[in-house]
Order: sequence, then structure tokens, then C-alpha cells
Amino acid sequence: MELTMEISKLFEKVYRPLVDSFVSNLASRPARDYVGIPHIFLPAWGKNYHHALIRIAVVGKETRGWDPNLDQFIVKYQKEGYDFKNDREEFQNCKFTNPAWMGGKPTRSSFWGFWMNVLAKTYGVDNWEEIKRGKYNILLDSFLWGNANAIETCTSAGVKADAPGYEFAKKKSRVFDSVDLLQRVFNPHVIILTCALDEMQRYLGDGFDLLEKRDARVSVYQKDKLLVFHAPHPNNQRFQSGGSDRYAKIMRDLLVQYKMFCPLPNVLKQGLSPEAVDILIRECSVDKMNKFQAIACIAHELRKQRTLMTARSLCVDILKEAGHKTNLGGDFQGICQGPCRLCATAYRRFKDNEPGIAEDIAYAFTNNNGFYAYK
Repeated sequence: MELTMEISKLFEKVYRPLVDSFVSNLASRPARDYVGIPHIFLPAWGKNYHHALIRIAVVGKETRGWDPNLDQFIVKYQKEGYDFKNDREEFQNCKFTNPAWMGGKPTRSSFWGFWMNVLAKTYGVDNWEEIKRGKYNILLDSFLWGNANAIETCTSAGVKADAPGYEFAKKKSRVFDSVDLLQRVFNPHVIILTCALDEMQRYLGDGFDLLEKRDARVSVYQKDKLLVFHAPHPNNQRFQSGGSDRYAKIMRDLLVQYKMFCPLPNVLKQGLSPEAVDILIRECSVDKMNKFQAIACIAHELRKQRTLMTARSLCVDILKEAGHKTNLGGDFQGICQGPCRLCATAYRRFKDNEPGIAEDIAYAFTNNNGFYAYK
């Protein structure tokens, strides 16, 4: 599945008819019935989600407020439509690192603090607060954000639950609360789901098998190729032994156990581990992506892990084994200047439209002498 501009097209194709129907249903009541109710939350994806080697969706409980409120949203939608890109861009620009997005509690027990702590433990960042302060934004632009509730629950601080139209709007919004929609549009490899058990069961629906349980409160489910790691919401994790820090460690361990993370330490000096090679070949296979998409995904992961590899290793150890061919249709040999020329070509291919990925490619691959290959 190609995940470049196709995400936006799929998003519109799948979600827009549901939004049309939702607004039409709610418009049967006066707009004033919905004052104080946030408009519907729809999933948002990071600007480099389509370049993530492993696509991770982080799904929480709710947004705790989402402007504009439903009364304004309905009127605006009927008059001129509503571009959910505006909601998405705020997320893509990592605005969730500020205290307002983090529920006023920029701690490991907030939703975003918990996820930053998982990333820190996974990618070897000693202090998760460095991610909060923006030092590692490259770790924050490659995942998908969802919620089990498109409209806040009645106990949320972000909703006026006694509004006349709340129960009606909540009932109609259930159509968005489904993992099936997330799969159809975003095709994640794994979902880290943090919400109550009843919300988890409603959101996942039928067909998931329980693979294992960890520490009684963490469960691993699978349906086809999709894995789901379920845990209590971070707001509730803090009341458990070890708090949210223990749950973050569990999530990191599960990502490694189920090969949803590819450790690449000191690649130039030590080479790739067999486990890392297996993951790279599996996720970059010719039946999943083209040669340049594979290079972009590998480069992005290398940059996230603050390491490099040779262009020769890229071509011979990964691309060749993943089924990719040279421009002439032959096997990669890893000799002469071929691998470096491929990196240079990939750099130029992304330079104008996706300069961030071009930069990843520029600084991720070297020649055999340690100089950047793209030059």
C-alpha cells in the first residue's frame, strides 16, 4: 500500500461521507443544542507517517476539547465545508508538546507525556523531557494519533454534557469510533491503545485474538497482521504500582518483542544485527514499496536512531534481499560508485517536494570511506 499523498485521498474517501451524514443528522436539531460540545475528532497523522519503517498508531480516550464547538462546526460545515487539515496541521507541527495540549500536566502521567516517555525508552533518549522540549521532534512526526471517542465522554472536562443535544450527538458520533476506519485509511502495523476496557472492546469490535497479558493490566491482541497493545489511560496508570513509567517500559519491550522496532546502534562499526536485517527486508520488500520509498523509510529510521550505514550495505544487505533491482534490472553488486549514485538520485528525487526526507537521506548513508554518499 502506497502511503504518500494517498493518505489524504483515502481519508477524504472514507471519512467525508460519514461526516456528511453526521452533520445532516445533527442539523435536525437547533444548533444551540450543541453549545459546549467539541466538534468531532478525526485521526491525525504525522508529516512523515508514510515514511515510517513501522507505522504506529497511538490511540487515547478523547481530546478534552476540540474547537470549534459543534454548534459552530455544523453551521460552518453546511455553509462552506470544513477542512480537517487545519486540525491536522496543528498536530503535525508538534503543538502537543506544550502544556495546553498536554492537559496542563506535562508529566509522564498525561497522554502525551506517556507517549514521549515510550519514545524516549525506545529510541534511547535518557530524559523524556528532552522530547517535550523539542530536542527530538524527528521522533514526533512519524506516528498516527487516534481516539476511542470522537466526542468527549460525559465525565470529560472538555465537554458540556448537560447540553440538550449531547446524548444525541454522542450516539451519532459512534460511527467514527472504530478501528476498522483506521485500518482502511492508515494501515498501521501496531496500535498502542490506552483507554478503559469497555471503550477498548467497543473500539476494536469483534475478531481480535488475545495473544498475551502483561502485569494483569496490559493485553496484546491481534487481528490478521494488526497488533494492538492495550493499557489503562495514563491518567489511571499513575495509580498503579510503578506508575506510567512502568507501562512505558512494558510498551517498549512489546515493540521489541513483536519486531515493531528495529534497533540500529553503531551500524557503521558493528554492522546490522540479523534481527535488524530481517525487519528491514520485511518492511522494505518490493511488494510493499518501491525502491525510493524503501530508501526514504530506512534513512528516516536511521536518523531517528542517530546512526548511519554505508550505501553498499543499504544496497547489498537490504534492497537486494528485499527484491529491489538496479535501474538496468540487475542485482545490486555493491561495487564501484553504484550505491552512492543511487543515494544521490534518491536525494534529488525528494529534494524539492520533501526536503526533510532528502536531508535524512543525505545524512544517513556514507561511502566506504565515511563520507556522505549523496555527494
